[in-house]
Amino acid sequence: VAQNMTMTTLLGCGSSGAGTGCALLTLGRGLACSLAVQWVLFIPAAFFRTEKFYDLAGASTTAAIAALAWEAHHADRGWWNRRFVVSAMVIGWGLRLSIFLFRRILAHGKDSRFDKARNSPVLFFVFWTIQGVWVFLNSVPALLTNSLPNDEPFPAMSDVAGTHQEWSLVAGVLGWLVGPSGTFPSLTRPPTPRRDRSLW
Repeated sequence: VAQNMTMTTLLGCGSSGAGTGCALLTLGRGLACSLAVQWVLFIPAAFFRTEKFYDLAGASTTAAIAALAWEAHHADRGWWNRRFVVSAMVIGWGLRLSIFLFRRILAHGKDSRFDKARNSPVLFFVFWTIQGVWVFLNSVPALLTNSLPNDEPFPAMSDVAGTHQEWSLVAGVLGWLVGPSGTFPSLTRPPTPRRDRSLW
């Protein structure tokens, strides 16, 4: 709880309100939080020479940053608005991906990408740092949407007028429906180059 309160404070803008300055500040703090979490988790991973929670850490951190950014800025301004919808989609994507990747590494036992890095602390640290940048880039939509001053409520569910917001939401839902068909088949078999018959 204390850690969440600290990160929420970091991702907020305090009395400065929302605006371009707040957006830049939030982005900078989001990058710092993304890297800091990965660097902390790198320590036990390097000590035990394991990559089993590497992907889980990245995707779940993306979801956590989106949730905390929304809570820090506009958790008290209702649910059906652009900030909440964007944050919820990032959170949902991060949670789905983290569950899938964690199940996959448990099923396969290891990730061949780390065969060299696992025994090289310096190279392993580079991997975790790259993931911190990846987490930040995935969090940018939620960080920016929550920190900018203009907040448009989503239309009522009955008013499907075809604005860019509705079409963005439709595209996100389609991605959720299509994505698992291309990823979850790999849970049942080890990765085999040129033999993958899943969607991707």
